Amino acid sequence: MNSRRWKEELVRMIFEEEEANLILSIPISRGRAMDRLIWEPEKNGKYSIKSAYLMELRERERINGESFEVDKEAELWKQLWRLEVPGTVNQFLWKVANNILPTNLNLWKKSIVKESNCPIRLMDVESVMHAIWNCPAASDVWAKEGSPVKKWWSGEQSFTQLWTDMYRKLTKNNIEKMVMIMKNIWYRRNKFVFETEFLNPKQVVQIATISQEEYSLALKKGTGGAK
Repeated sequence: MNSRRWKEELVRMIFEEEEANLILSIPISRGRAMDRLIWEPEKNGKYSIKSAYLMELRERERINGESFEVDKEAELWKQLWRLEVPGTVNQFLWKVANNILPTNLNLWKKSIVKESNCPIRLMDVESVMHAIWNCPAASDVWAKEGSPVKKWWSGEQSFTQLWTDMYRKLTKNNIEKMVMIMKNIWYRRNKFVFETEFLNPKQVVQIATISQEEYSLALKKGTGGAK
């Protein structure tokens, strides 16, 4: 009599444990239909050289696409760590790039705060990019004299997109100045949240510029570049 069950002992004898478990988890048809081979990539279930070739092309495109993204991310980190900026700024950029800056949106996702709104512009959700780039308060800073990106579009985009544009269009010195400003935009945000004090946009650019100049001078002195 056919019990309509897998011959478990036989399956485990032939296959490795992981494969056997997968096979035994497949339900057996209650009908009496014969098993048949079906080529999944084709709608009619029949194998063809053409369909196998197309499947191989799609797989290569997928692997190459993943490799490209990995290479792109690796290059971003190389560019970031080559900057001559204070370690605190590098740590800040690392949090920005990994989307772990403690914005209200990220804190809300962890149930630490009750609202995800921007503390400055309450009608907006405070994502990382909103805090340092899209928020009108941040845009006011980027539009000031001394900003390397004074006339840049401040619309929605990812940090990777913004960083790619920065690295393609700006000098190394201006990239360093820009990230110093970015860090100070976040500092101003926190000063407003915790001390109810709000620096004007011009001050933010000035503080960042002075900090960059002082750090650059300290590096030159440290390497014997200044007499």
